[in-house]
Order: sequence, then structure tokens, then C-alpha cells
Amino acid sequence: MFYKVQVLDAKGKLKKLLTSDMLSKRHWDLFPDNIKKAEKEKKSKTNKKNKFNAFKARKLLGYGKLEIACKKWI
Repeated sequence: MFYKVQVLDAKGKLKKLLTSDMLSKRHWDLFPDNIKKAEKEKKSKTNKKNKFNAFKARKLLGYGKLEIACKKWI
């Protein structure tokens, strides 16, 4: 359910009135596009690796900053 919205200017005069029917129609017209966009974002997020976990795995495997710095001096 959408409530009517009154848009006022700086002086407080009514500039625009958005009715409940107008807001509902706009929502349902945009709804399919928003679903497609959300599905795309979900797919792209599942394909990306979590950078924090990748860093943690590197550190556990012994690729810390100190070891890399030591290898440069050798």
C-alpha cells in the first residue's frame, strides 16, 4: 500500500501531488526491471571470490609481508 505524497516548494506551497494509484502503477512498472537487476548482481557476486578469505589463506600458507620482504634482500 502506498500513501499519497505531497511535494512542497521552499515556501510551503503545494508543488506536486503523487496519488496512491500513481505510485502503485510506477512501482509495478519498474518491478520486473528491478528483479532482473537483482538477479544479475547476485550472479556477479557468486562469481567473485571473497578478498578477505583469499588474504587469510595466503597468510596461512606463509606468504606474509615479512617473508616477501626477506626474499627481496636475498
